[in-house]
Amino acid sequence: MNTTIKHIISALFAIIAIRLGVDYLFQSDIGNLTLRSFYYEALHTGLFFAWNFLIIGLIFAFFTQKSWTFTYNKLLYVYPLIALPPILDRLISHHLLDDMRFFSYYLYASPADLLSAYVTFFGPDPHDGITYGTRIMVAFALLYCTFFVWHYTKSILRTLLAVVAIYTVFFIMSSTPSLLTYIIQPVETSFSRVDEVDVAQLFTSKTNILSNISPTNITATNRKMNLFYIIFLLLTLLGMMLVHDRKKLFTIINHLRPLQMIYHSGLVLFGMMLASIFVGGVVIFDAFSVVALCLLLLIIICAWSSTVFFNDIADIKIDTITLKNRPLPQKLVTIETYRSLGFITMTFSLLALPLISPQSTLLLALYFALAWIYNTPPMRLKRLPFIGTAIAALASLMIILLGFVTISPSHNLENFPLRIGGLVLFGLSFALILKDFRDILGDKKNSVITVPVLIGETKARLLVAAGIFISFLFTASLFSRDTSLISLATGITCYALITFKRNDDFLIKSKDLVSTIFLVMLLFAAVSVWSLFMKG
Repeated sequence: MNTTIKHIISALFAIIAIRLGVDYLFQSDIGNLTLRSFYYEALHTGLFFAWNFLIIGLIFAFFTQKSWTFTYNKLLYVYPLIALPPILDRLISHHLLDDMRFFSYYLYASPADLLSAYVTFFGPDPHDGITYGTRIMVAFALLYCTFFVWHYTKSILRTLLAVVAIYTVFFIMSSTPSLLTYIIQPVETSFSRVDEVDVAQLFTSKTNILSNISPTNITATNRKMNLFYIIFLLLTLLGMMLVHDRKKLFTIINHLRPLQMIYHSGLVLFGMMLASIFVGGVVIFDAFSVVALCLLLLIIICAWSSTVFFNDIADIKIDTITLKNRPLPQKLVTIETYRSLGFITMTFSLLALPLISPQSTLLLALYFALAWIYNTPPMRLKRLPFIGTAIAALASLMIILLGFVTISPSHNLENFPLRIGGLVLFGLSFALILKDFRDILGDKKNSVITVPVLIGETKARLLVAAGIFISFLFTASLFSRDTSLISLATGITCYALITFKRNDDFLIKSKDLVSTIFLVMLLFAAVSVWSLFMKG
């Protein structure tokens, strides 16, 4: 049987699960473990070893000039070694060192001590940090690397360089908190004066990350490292995809509707702004919160992307008529690839969000549920006029609520401004009809009864324009005089752009309606925020 990427990923997850199980078998306080602590530690273990697996496989491929599939398949045979360190540490402690307690974790050290540890195979103290078991595992891995690279290259130089490269990867990953501390330490602290205490204080303190505080020191470390490991892992995967098939990658990204990515990012930021204004939500912008915020926006973009993949599969017949430039009608990618990408991005979003805001995860699940019944047969509520856009507006509201809950001090919807939520729901129920104008021909042929199909393009434009204008009229009544004038001006501008005709043709073509009105609203949001900021 030919080994595929799916087989390799499945085997890797099984090996990591075994390592996680072994860790807990030898953990004395497993009975006190909370679900949140388990999630942070399990995610940490998975991300750490998945990133390690990716990098080492790439090193094998580079030095042997073999395919990625080949080297990752061969690496799987030695990767079960990752389950050995807890077992070896327990055996050594119990039988040789009178049950001396080991603390297996990262190397916390100053730059000078870290350099010394690098040239002395992780340093002189195997009881804390990089323990006996971990060192034995690394030694076996380096031995395997030696035989593997030598077998396929017969080159002493390539073999030595590969061994050094893989040892360096293990060392960098074992000292990542120290290396990150050197980068994100306070400016007034000299690089050379950072020591193990500084590293420990930075990574084990219960830092407030986007208004969420970790319950214990170990949980805090796992959580902080997870933020960085997710970014490192995604950057590695992105680099691999660029090398493997750059054209296909850019084609898919281009058709994920960049404006919608900005729109969804704006929704979550708007929710956070509401929490700041109405319930006193505060974000302390340290390095961890900045990374967490970037990751939150990436999660939302991935969540949106997941709905796009499933929507494009359901809309393939419509797109072959009106949007032939999309990847599926052009057959640049397969339906199976799109379906896999949909499940991957959805799973990533749901697994990564609890790292930032566990309380918001249910709202993201509701977003997916609404998107599913909107896009996907047999319900496919987008077929029904008004009901479909109301469901889509409700899904957008879930993202706003998610942003609100993330930094709300109580991490719930208590004191959420209902009048603003209602206004957003009302306005989006009209604004989201805009995207249906470009699909009129395809929707008619496939019995999708959108508002433009039901009442015609001219009447639909008047209806949408009126709804958007009324929304901005109500918006004007909620804020200060300066912001009210901006709202009214934006409402009038949107109405004119949607309905104005020149020589019996609409000034803004159907295919350009969404981008044009979106840019106007984006400008409105920027000016409004600037106005509120200047007054605040």
